[in-house]
Amino acid sequence: EAGRSWLWLAPVVSLAIAAAAASVMPGQLWKPLDPHPYDVVSYHLQVPREWYEARQIVPLLHNVFSFFPFNVEIQFLLLMHVLGGALNAMYACQFMSLFYAVLMVIGVAGAISPEGQPVIGAAMVSVVPWIMMLAGVGYVESGLLLYTTLAIAWTLVPGGDAGRTEMVLAGVMAGFAAGAKITAVPMLMLAIPTALFVTSIVHRRPKFASIIAACGVFLAAALLVLSPWLLRNLFWSGNPIFPVGMNTLGHAHFTVDQVERFRLAHSPTPDQQALTARFGIVWNDVLAHWQYGYVLLPLGVLAAVVRWRDRQTWILVITGTVMFIVWIGFTHLLPRFFVMLVPIAAILAGNIRWKRAMPVGIALVLIAGGFGWSGVYQELTKITHDPDRSRLIGINSSRDVAEFFPAELTDPKNADKQVGLVGDAGPFLYQVPMARLHYRTVFDVQSDTDDPVTAWVGPQAKGDANWLLVINLAEIDRLHRTYWKIPALPPAWQQQGDQPFVLRGDQLGK
Repeated sequence: EAGRSWLWLAPVVSLAIAAAAASVMPGQLWKPLDPHPYDVVSYHLQVPREWYEARQIVPLLHNVFSFFPFNVEIQFLLLMHVLGGALNAMYACQFMSLFYAVLMVIGVAGAISPEGQPVIGAAMVSVVPWIMMLAGVGYVESGLLLYTTLAIAWTLVPGGDAGRTEMVLAGVMAGFAAGAKITAVPMLMLAIPTALFVTSIVHRRPKFASIIAACGVFLAAALLVLSPWLLRNLFWSGNPIFPVGMNTLGHAHFTVDQVERFRLAHSPTPDQQALTARFGIVWNDVLAHWQYGYVLLPLGVLAAVVRWRDRQTWILVITGTVMFIVWIGFTHLLPRFFVMLVPIAAILAGNIRWKRAMPVGIALVLIAGGFGWSGVYQELTKITHDPDRSRLIGINSSRDVAEFFPAELTDPKNADKQVGLVGDAGPFLYQVPMARLHYRTVFDVQSDTDDPVTAWVGPQAKGDANWLLVINLAEIDRLHRTYWKIPALPPAWQQQGDQPFVLRGDQLGK
């Protein structure tokens, strides 16, 4: 054991890299990659900020993401209350994400069978680039991965015969996972009962009544934990899973065009519809992509082959298979949405009885670490070579942040003016109270007008000198080309350049 204990340094190196990333101001990493910074300043931190300023949790009709389950973001809201403000808490929120990731690595080690090597599984999962990159930003995936790992760990009791107590705990963790990201409902809440049921048949364990009871207990616990979000959305919108299932369960305040824009944005593009194209994405964006680290997923497959007679292996493989079917068949094929497979592959890898093959395991960890650390570090250092972003590293005061936005927003004579963001749905860093700051996410933009000001802010701003409109031409153009029925740049603005500028409402005319 002493000869391989130094492998625990691998998670320490990954922790150092992720901690450096978490010390960078929100919205700066990892341009232009995913996890892109736009979502952080658009809703992961922004919605808690609005609830903090409102002193209550309310539906935000200009930000549809406020209807999502927020098990992770509610921790961000708590930090904002503890630390006295959204800006005060922004780095703590990122380190909360890092803390989730650390616990997930520990959870992977704890889920590995006694005859396996926990250090192999923990080291392998820690060096995957996706894990380090997600740990350093205010996303929900670190929490999702922790709860996914714990749900699986409670299912994988010795021999794979989880009792009702274990299944209650597994269900609670699965409910927390679904409350972090709604895709965990089919990818975890349904996957684990499916895995238990199928493995009981394959391994000829006839106690179907006990299996059905265990699955029922699991689902009941998961739904109970998820129910506050379901009930909240039912009360807010009439659709318990809004904005999912809008065509079936109701679209609340959304127009027909907004429903279609949301559907198209969360569906595969036309060139991704064919099965061959989808499997091409599996290869290009998962198996052969540096963010998945090249080593762990193939090792997980090899481990499943080596230990194919083991019932725990069957549970892990079937759970992963259900995740794969849901991801490739029912999502918009973002590689990040498949990251739940990473801890499963790590548990499989750790479960191998390495013994004499331990030098091979050590070599694989070092190879995986080489790929993972170098890839993430290379992306992390790019910010130091970008003058516009490097100046924002470590900023923690509202005055310093304000210096990077139009001067009109901080001019004392404009302290009572309404501020509207046209083309910018990332308002978190704007140091304007939400009582005066107006924006819409791309899915909340009106589609019944060709005027971007009306679409993004509303008609009340036009002709009113009490309004300052921040015009982000580059974003208007990008979002017009990316999303359905987003108004294009007006011809009069097309020669203004790429930098945001400010107009008074009366400069637009009515």
